[in-house]
Amino acid sequence: MPRSGLATALVVGAALVLGAAAVFMVIYVVVLPALHVASDSRLVGAVLGALAVMLAAGTTFRATRQREDDVQGILAATAPWLPGALAVAIVALFLLGQSAAYALGIGTLFALVAWLAIGITFRKYASVDQAEPRNRAALDDRLKHLLPSLDAVSAPGWLDEQPEGEVRQMAAVARDELRAFVDSIAADLRPTADGQPPKAGQRWITGTGYTDLWDRVHRAEELLILLVPTPEVLKGAKSDRLRLSGSNIEEADLVAMLDAAVVTLNNANASPTDRARTRGELQVVRYALNRYSDQLWDKILRGRNQLLRTMILTGITAVGALALALIAGADHTVVIGAAAFYMVGAVVGLFSRLRSESQPGAITDDYGFAYARLVSAPLISGLGAIAGVVLTAKILVPTSDFVDPATVDDSGKVTTEATAPRTPASLHDIFDIGRNPSGLIVAAVFGLTPGLVLDRLQKQAEQYKSDIQKSSVTPASPDPSADPKAKPKPKA
Repeated sequence: MPRSGLATALVVGAALVLGAAAVFMVIYVVVLPALHVASDSRLVGAVLGALAVMLAAGTTFRATRQREDDVQGILAATAPWLPGALAVAIVALFLLGQSAAYALGIGTLFALVAWLAIGITFRKYASVDQAEPRNRAALDDRLKHLLPSLDAVSAPGWLDEQPEGEVRQMAAVARDELRAFVDSIAADLRPTADGQPPKAGQRWITGTGYTDLWDRVHRAEELLILLVPTPEVLKGAKSDRLRLSGSNIEEADLVAMLDAAVVTLNNANASPTDRARTRGELQVVRYALNRYSDQLWDKILRGRNQLLRTMILTGITAVGALALALIAGADHTVVIGAAAFYMVGAVVGLFSRLRSESQPGAITDDYGFAYARLVSAPLISGLGAIAGVVLTAKILVPTSDFVDPATVDDSGKVTTEATAPRTPASLHDIFDIGRNPSGLIVAAVFGLTPGLVLDRLQKQAEQYKSDIQKSSVTPASPDPSADPKAKPKPKA
């Protein structure tokens, strides 16, 4: 490590240690006593708080000083699990006999420290190689097809062989643009000249890095239409014709343009200028096809990211409701009942998702959209189950079935279950499994209802993938580079 880099690392390390020590003292001496936390719990809280601050500061330094956001990428990937881990930690501490304040404070710090530690430990998985290995392999394969073509048009004398005038100028511009695209693709996929791996970052976790790479690959392949020999252009035109015939694109004008261009290229008497213009028209057709499938993949990716963000916000809201319940004085019976209803709904919803996602048409690469639907199912179904139990008891069944045993008053009158007045069920009674065992059945029923929303998202994604497949060339095509789905997991 250079001396200046070592000095910077030492300064930053010292600053982090001193900052953590300062935070420890503030939490231990000021914050926790003010919250009336027991002395035996202060040390745990202060240590966790100092660790959280130190890890967060280190992550921020990497992002601002070193321009690396790989840790943030892993944090973003694991964020959907954070509210669940936080809820488990809080409930576990509370049921083990800790106070509500202790469970909320220590549980939150523990989950936060674990989350930050995971982000730092597994940051290497935010690289182009690790985030989507199959997608990266497909992109690298396409790069291998582009490099020989670039070498061919970069050979000495190639440009001199092109017709003079406008045609040669167009070829020179197209070659320079192709070189720029190929260099940028190689920079993101392959190690640098000194052996450094491609830069990791959050874009590989979110998928936007891969969609950007596929856009560049497509632009480079479209430029090749202007540069490669005529037989290869005609072969690609045949593939594009097959793609148009099976897609949902408004194809009439594109088909007419493509067919006219093929006629011109097959005409031995066509002038070099006409041939160059015709190649430009074929480039437009290829761009329309690629852009159509690119936009569909972007919609799938945006749908996945939006679902995960919604899951995070929903989870945070649920943890907030749990915190309010504990602060309001909920006892162990209520917490255990709510947890039981949640687990019943989550398990039922998860099994329902497994059945839907195991359908033959659903087992397809989709940038993790299926994964997002799967991991969101327990949260949505669990919360739906709790809401269903409460609504059933309070609205659909407005009177309570929880009736005290028969009693005898001073006059000798016996009050039995048949004559006892029915009172609205309290939340305590609703979440008491011993008094409301039927709530487990209600939770199971309501655990299935959120699946309707997820099924709709699945159908939408499958429709996008079907449209992409229709715009892909058939396996019998002689031009595999025109078929984005010919590889394990690329964008079309």
